[in-house]
Amino acid sequence: MQELISFQNNLLAQLSNNKFRYLYDQLKTNERLLGIKGLRGIGKTTLLLQYLAYTYPHQEKGLYVTADHPYFYTESLFGLASQWHSYGGRIAAD
Repeated sequence: MQELISFQNNLLAQLSNNKFRYLYDQLKTNERLLGIKGLRGIGKTTLLLQYLAYTYPHQEKGLYVTADHPYFYTESLFGLASQWHSYGGRIAAD
């Protein structure tokens, strides 16, 4: 779990707030699950990190993960959700 938190913190530290992705204002943030698909390099990660950093009301309870992170070589998404909840994280946005 700590490696995912460190990964997220590294990404957030590199984030610039001077240019928001063009779909930023169109995110349906009242949904329980938010997924974005598209080609590599078009800004999906940036968009989700901007939401987490600047809009999500409880940033410390949010976690950005990518399914191709080595963490998921041995762990499941369900296991991550259970472990994240035990850390005090939220599974669904308010």
